[in-house]
Amino acid sequence: EIQSGALSGQMQTSGIVTAVYGDEGSLGGQPSFVIQDGTGAQSAIWVIGNGVAIGDEISVLGNVSEVYGLRQIQGGSFEILSSGNTLPAAEMLSPNAINDEQWECVLIAMTGECVNADAGYGEWHLDDGTGVGVIDDIGYDAIDDSLTNDGTSYVPLLEQGRDYRVTGPNFYAYGAWKLLPRDNLDVVRLGCTDVTFSNYDAYAQEDDGSCIDSPGCMNPDADNYDAMATIDDGSCVISGCNDPAALNYEEGVTNATNETCYFTLPNMVINEIHYNPCSAQGDDFDFEFVEIYVSNDMAIDMGGFEFYNSASGAPQLGYVFPEGTTVQPGEYFLMTVSEAGTANYSGMGVQVFQMDLGNFSNSGEAVSIEDGFGNMIDAVTYDDGGAWPSQTVAVLGNVLIQSPDGGCSTLELVQTDLNNDDPDNWQASWVDNGTPGAPNSSAFGCTDGTACNYAAGAFFDDGSCDFSCYGCTYVDAENYDDMATMDSGLCEFDFTDYCPADLNEDGVVTTSDLLQFLASFGAGCPE
Repeated sequence: EIQSGALSGQMQTSGIVTAVYGDEGSLGGQPSFVIQDGTGAQSAIWVIGNGVAIGDEISVLGNVSEVYGLRQIQGGSFEILSSGNTLPAAEMLSPNAINDEQWECVLIAMTGECVNADAGYGEWHLDDGTGVGVIDDIGYDAIDDSLTNDGTSYVPLLEQGRDYRVTGPNFYAYGAWKLLPRDNLDVVRLGCTDVTFSNYDAYAQEDDGSCIDSPGCMNPDADNYDAMATIDDGSCVISGCNDPAALNYEEGVTNATNETCYFTLPNMVINEIHYNPCSAQGDDFDFEFVEIYVSNDMAIDMGGFEFYNSASGAPQLGYVFPEGTTVQPGEYFLMTVSEAGTANYSGMGVQVFQMDLGNFSNSGEAVSIEDGFGNMIDAVTYDDGGAWPSQTVAVLGNVLIQSPDGGCSTLELVQTDLNNDDPDNWQASWVDNGTPGAPNSSAFGCTDGTACNYAAGAFFDDGSCDFSCYGCTYVDAENYDDMATMDSGLCEFDFTDYCPADLNEDGVVTTSDLLQFLASFGAGCPE
């Protein structure tokens, strides 16, 4: 009920301890454990404290609150009711399915292919084709562990391309869900354990029924790649540009499609960075974004392009643009870090792309966009100090500019044609929360509210006020202006009647006009 009702305050609950963890920075450097009552969604909660063991059934009284997105019990006192209890069965989910709040703290098992054996910060990733699930080393470090099948030779436990089953409670920190295995028994390498098959894995800890002898193309880069093949039969077909002078040159091409070769990179500019939204706007991960401006003179097919952020100081592939993605000249598009962030900006009429991994560091990091062939289109390494704008600016106690580092402003490029690698060409936005999907703010502009180009956010008039949108907007006027969008009040009309006796307005005065006059003769006129 605590989870399903999103309750807070002093609460008492009970459950079986499913995991115990030591001091952890994500929880204020405090030891913690997880209790679960039954199975299914919203059946578990994190508890700050120690002195319990896995399998204990406990009753706990403490203060429930949500801290950085994780609901937890703090300052609790507990009573151990019994020990050695059977744990609730782990909920079997796909890796992508753990990214759902209903499974917060619940004991989960997921199976998938290791797509990143070391993603930085002690994290690694599984994907079964539905999306990425993150595993963290808070309870057990699988990244630095190893396997042996003879006691003398060892290989890393984690190998990209191999399948694994991982079990642990579902934890939330730094804007991401992640499973926390408790020990080495929670990370199992799966594969074929029968030596008679071509896909035999000498280090598989459990047979997953995958043993097979299947010929086909085993090159993942080939057009006809067969993920089920275990014997390469030489049938691979690789289409692409085989011109060595081209930026998208590919080695090993067997089917040249040189009409796709390109020799210059498109022009795009990292133009605005909202790395530390203020608390008045909301949670960091719900409003963080990087805005990219398309300064190219023609549309860009971005299928296969890559956006990078940073993890542990190294580039991390955060997003690969899907095939068919197109951006237009002069367009602004956004990179967000969460579903909530995508929802918050999607109604603004701009394209929004949600990163698969990572977020934007409050202390600064490198962000970049590449073409998918390792060619850098644009890159910025921002910071929250030094030469980078980070201070609140006030005059006589009146705040003119907030800090972009938690003070509601964004970090924005002064002009899109400036070198964005130079901190001097950046400013804190003049408006709260920046201008996502639109030109950046400025202190200068037209301050006359009646002008066509009035800038509501401008503090200083720069003499640019334009009144050319004014004119006569009445189509029946003599001086009607079809380009005008604001009426000037100067419309001119000609009310002269050059043939007053032509009552039926057919262009001639005839008996019909006389009859119309006689029919109305003597009638009273409306007042």
